Amino acid sequence: LELSSQAASAAPQSSEAQFQLGMTYLAGDDFDKAKEAFQKTIEVDASHMRAYCELVSLYTRNAQFDEATELCEQVKRLNPKEAWAYYELAQVFYQKEDYQRAAAELVSTVEISPRYLDAYLLLGQIYYEQKLDAKALVQFQKALDLSANDHTALLKAGTLLNRMTRPAEAL
Repeated sequence: LELSSQAASAAPQSSEAQFQLGMTYLAGDDFDKAKEAFQKTIEVDASHMRAYCELVSLYTRNAQFDEATELCEQVKRLNPKEAWAYYELAQVFYQKEDYQRAAAELVSTVEISPRYLDAYLLLGQIYYEQKLDAKALVQFQKALDLSANDHTALLKAGTLLNRMTRPAEAL
C-alpha cells in the first residue's frame, strides 16, 4: 500500500499509478479509497477502461445501481464495442429484476463478443427464471459450446433439463 500510495503521490497525473493504488485499496477491502483512486484514474485518463470496469463492479457490489448504470452508459458512448459495459449493465438490470432490459443488454454483449461465456449464462438464467425453458436451454448450450466443462453451465443445463423432463404434477 505504501509503495502504491507513494507512486500515486509522486505521479498524480499517471493514470496507471492511480489505477494501481485503487487495486491495492481494493485488495485490502478499502472500497471507499479504491473508488476514489479509480475515479482519479478516470479524471486523468477518460479512456482507462479497466478503471471504469472496477468502479462499475464496486458500485454494483454496493447496490449503487444508478451510479453503475451511468458509468456503463458513459463507457458505451466512449467505446460502443466494450462488451463488458453491456454485460455489467445487464447485471444491474438483472439485480433490479428488469429482465427485459437485462436480456437486451446481453444480446448486445454477445453481438459484440460472441465468446462472452458469462453473457450466455446470465441470459439463460433470465429465461430460466421466466420459465422460458427452450430459450434458456439454447443459451446454456451456447455456453457449453464455448466451454464444454464449465461447471456452472453444466449445472444450469442439468437443472433445466430435469425441470423440462419432470411431469407437471411433480413441479
